[in-house]
Amino acid sequence: MCLERAGVYHKDGSFGRGAPSRPDAPAQAGKNGSTSGATTAMLDRLEKAGLIERRPNPNDRRGSLIAAAQGSSQIAASWFESARRAQDRLISSYSESELEIISDVFERFAKLWDDERETTGRQTQPVSSGGRACD
Repeated sequence: MCLERAGVYHKDGSFGRGAPSRPDAPAQAGKNGSTSGATTAMLDRLEKAGLIERRPNPNDRRGSLIAAAQGSSQIAASWFESARRAQDRLISSYSESELEIISDVFERFAKLWDDERETTGRQTQPVSSGGRACD
């Protein structure tokens, strides 16, 4: 899964960069550039929409762990159904050889950015509370 590769989603159903052991509001706040209060409000909205669920944190009775709710991926996928159909139409307009070239370009771009991060030693950092873009 793409989110898992990016370190945002974990196989245990939790999400957030880093180890899945602490996907709670305070831990997520520092990663998305928000305060813990704003993050809690966002998580409240996601829970109300049926996209996440809070689970007791066995390591901290005061907190809860955040996990994707069962069926949340289908809910989110439905939001993009129209765009997915448009993308399917666009992709089907290319020949097989054109698609191979497009795929090659994307693979090379991904490798280029991976190599650049490795060369510069820079890792993507969360947006600061000042709203500046990530490195």
